[in-house]
Amino acid sequence: MAKFSTKINSLYIVTTGLIIITMAVTMYFLFETQSRKSIDNDLIEYSEFLMTGLNTDLKDMTELFEHLFSRKELPTHPTKMLHFVLASSDSLIFETNTFINLDKLFNKNTELSQTTMKSSFRTINFNNTEYRVYSKPIKLKNQNDFQLIIITSLDRLNESLSGLRIILIIICPIAMLIAGFLGLMITKKALNPIAELTKTAASISSENLNLRVPVINNNDELDNLAKTFNSMIDRIDKSIKSQQRFIADVSHDIRTPLTIIQIELDLLTRMDINKQNLSATINKCLKEIHRLDELTNNLLFLARADAQQLELKLEKVRFDELILDNISRVNNLAKQKGITFRINFEQAYEVFLDVKLFSRAIINILDNAIKYSLNDGIIDISLYQEESTLILMIKNNGEIINQEMISNVFDRFNRAGKSRGSDGFGLGLSIAKTILEHHKAKVEIESEEKFGTTLKISLPI
Repeated sequence: MAKFSTKINSLYIVTTGLIIITMAVTMYFLFETQSRKSIDNDLIEYSEFLMTGLNTDLKDMTELFEHLFSRKELPTHPTKMLHFVLASSDSLIFETNTFINLDKLFNKNTELSQTTMKSSFRTINFNNTEYRVYSKPIKLKNQNDFQLIIITSLDRLNESLSGLRIILIIICPIAMLIAGFLGLMITKKALNPIAELTKTAASISSENLNLRVPVINNNDELDNLAKTFNSMIDRIDKSIKSQQRFIADVSHDIRTPLTIIQIELDLLTRMDINKQNLSATINKCLKEIHRLDELTNNLLFLARADAQQLELKLEKVRFDELILDNISRVNNLAKQKGITFRINFEQAYEVFLDVKLFSRAIINILDNAIKYSLNDGIIDISLYQEESTLILMIKNNGEIINQEMISNVFDRFNRAGKSRGSDGFGLGLSIAKTILEHHKAKVEIESEEKFGTTLKISLPI
């Protein structure tokens, strides 16, 4: 398969060749048209020169002959091989300095004999030679009508056209060869950034994702290609690092329960087996198994969502009642920390959503708000409408989240509370965001020292 540069250069040569040929043909026909027009103008000028000062009220042809012969002898007008004859409708009156045998040419079977009583141009062919003929009518009083016929050979024009054809036939291939060579050089130089990009791309692997294609900042298409490629590598690098961190976190969260189960079972084999020890060991193992089961279910849910296999079963529900129902489900958990919910709903709202999934997202968010709120604190929950969007605000007075950490709050296995003794997996908010995004909702977090942490959900109606 031909190289891309070869294809571009071939296309360039073909396009340039077509342009050169088109220009050559156009120039040839323009030259021919202008040359023929110039010859016709010479014929008209010579006829006007011959007719200058002629009195058409003459009663006989004597003064006409004298006038024409006197004009012929004047050296003031360049004849340029122009010759004239005077003819009636059916006969030749006289000729002067002719270069062809008009007796043979002027007969009833030739074009020249087909005179008309108006000015006209004709091209005749005699003995393989072209002639340009201009006929101009002359009207004399009490006389028959006459034609003043100006004749010139087109040999010089045909020789010029023949020479021009030879020149164009020689120049066009040479011009195409030059264009092809220049095109090859230009294409090679223009595609150097692509060659560099290809070389860099070939050398990039998971071990050296720090490599980038140099950007010249010319703001052209190739420059944009280099920037796009570098941006793609940045995303791949971020994705691989996130995947590596994800695997490490999963491994850690799975290994911890398994280690606890293993230790408990080992201790059980070394100590005296009694009902109390056996019951305590079994309870600890069951607790860790439940944690593993929860982790597995969460990971399966996220995997289905990533694979676009999460199907929503939409139904029309009262959104305010759905929020209140989920608040009641976590109310006992809030009471353990002395936390109170302060609710401010403007009115009732109806929306279409998947009740089960959306409830799961709200529970995860409320659970997170309770977990990181101060004891005996207040969680403010407000619901209102802005144009065609429902706004749900959940605000707690817990520890402030650093601005650097806010962008990572919804990352998987991200636990802002690790330093605060959180025992979760760090998947709750990630699952909540995934569910909200499948409902085309937008979720944002703001955290300020004086106002606490606020989570804002914008749900289109």
